[in-house]
Amino acid sequence: GGTGGDADNPNGGATGGAGGDGGVITISTSAGSLTLENNNFLVSGQGRKGGDATSSGDPANAVAGHGGRGGPIRVVSSSTSGVTGSGTIDFFRGSGGDGGIARATGTRGADATASEAAKKAGGVQATGGDGGIVSNLFSFGFGGRSVTANDPSAGNGGDALGLGDAGGDGSMDFPPGGMGPDMSVQGGKGGFVAFAQIPGNHDTGVNGTGGLARFLGGSGGMGWNACEKGFLNRKGGPGGPGGTLTGGGAGVGETGAAPPALPGATLVESTGNGGVAGDGVEPPAAGGPQGTNSLTPADGTTAQITESFQKGDDGRLCTFNFNVGIAVKAGGDPNGHEEFIQLGTVTMITGQLLPGSQIEFTSGSTRWIKTTGTVAAGGSFNTSGTGVAAGISGVPVTFEGTLVLDGDGKITQINGMLVYDSTNSVLPAQQPPPDGDGQRHPANYNLTGTLKPPA
Repeated sequence: GGTGGDADNPNGGATGGAGGDGGVITISTSAGSLTLENNNFLVSGQGRKGGDATSSGDPANAVAGHGGRGGPIRVVSSSTSGVTGSGTIDFFRGSGGDGGIARATGTRGADATASEAAKKAGGVQATGGDGGIVSNLFSFGFGGRSVTANDPSAGNGGDALGLGDAGGDGSMDFPPGGMGPDMSVQGGKGGFVAFAQIPGNHDTGVNGTGGLARFLGGSGGMGWNACEKGFLNRKGGPGGPGGTLTGGGAGVGETGAAPPALPGATLVESTGNGGVAGDGVEPPAAGGPQGTNSLTPADGTTAQITESFQKGDDGRLCTFNFNVGIAVKAGGDPNGHEEFIQLGTVTMITGQLLPGSQIEFTSGSTRWIKTTGTVAAGGSFNTSGTGVAAGISGVPVTFEGTLVLDGDGKITQINGMLVYDSTNSVLPAQQPPPDGDGQRHPANYNLTGTLKPPA
């Protein structure tokens, strides 16, 4: 038989062609007997491989072709005297062809917009072709003579691969992420060797192995991340739920003369997971729920599941970094001294929203200040804590100001004043400043800055 044709469709379904069946041998008499002389060999045609199928799109549906059957052999004599002569006869039945391989790749769900919610990821369906069987060997009228039949092999089932993509991401107007893909992946059945219905010596042959079913990727979409977009008073979107998985590896088809072969395995890798929730204000948004495991692996196998069917991570409270330019004034002296609070002209402050409309500011990798307080709906904040001045920790400090928000609640600028308490007893007497004026400068320092993109 001929090999089945392959099919490849980047925008829809694809179906591979079936492998051709092996040719048939029939020997018969309408009168008289069959006379065998010398050594005779009857070899029927082999079945060929089914065509592969490759599909992309929404849905992606790839169905591979079945393997062709091995050709049968039929020997029929109408004579009552059966077979005469001293010759021998050997039968070689053609093997079955393997099933084709199916590959289906789903599309990512569309992201949410200002007017539409995030879309579900494109469905995935992949079905491997069944392996071709080895057809029957019939013989009648041999008069009890023994013959030999040699070991044919049935075709293996074709593998099936389903590759899923994620659901779409949420937006500010439609925060939830889209659902993950529904995936159905089924390996092809292995072929079987039919019985040789003759007297004498014959091998049982080899049954085909079931095809592998492999699920790979595909999760719920991400919820809208308010923090990443610079929004202060918005909650992040929940992650999209994972999709549903069905199918599994295939068995070995019907029971024939040969001992059962191995069924096809089922592999599930990073599939059926919920999407990650977006960060934002409290309470944190929930990660997407795990997908549904509706797999039915072939008898004798179990699904091998790796990093799959997991709930998505929950969202977190916002953390945002901004660079500030230091403008230090000391008691009205234009020659104020940054060195007193040990700052360069530019530093970084990290702000984090906390439960209960609280906000915390810290100075970054080297602790300079830490203040905590409230932030109002309009973005104004009033925080207090401690800082480092003249190498001394624990100096009382306040940081007050406003997170400037636009109409949607997005941070566009920060204005504030950082004030050290110069009356606190923990401060030592200041050394004369480098300009040699000999004057002590009050430890009240103002800080202003403009928000930069998050680090």
